Amino acid sequence: MNDFTENAYLSLLQKAKDRFKFIETVTIASKENEVLWRHDIDVSPYQAQKIAQMEADIGVHAFYFVLLSGSFYNVFEPHVLESLREIKKLGHTLGLHFDPNSAGSTDHASRNR
Repeated sequence: MNDFTENAYLSLLQKAKDRFKFIETVTIASKENEVLWRHDIDVSPYQAQKIAQMEADIGVHAFYFVLLSGSFYNVFEPHVLESLREIKKLGHTLGLHFDPNSAGSTDHASRNR
């Protein structure tokens, strides 16, 4: 897909909706033709809110994973929290996008030198 615009995303989303059932809970055993639609909010909660609105407008559910320690936004700023609340109000699920690299090195050998 070379055209990743909002219109192209909406077209992709509609094709997915026609083919799959968007699930709203994570289950171990999924049925055929189910999809867990997810987004990692790495850069812009505001753009994520726009995408969430597009999804809600056509009646699909998605999971949005939020970074607590990102370079592009602070999850605790009021305007960011408001975008996240709006995503939740639209019926989507919010979750934590944990980045193990932000917690320090996981290389035990380098810590013991």
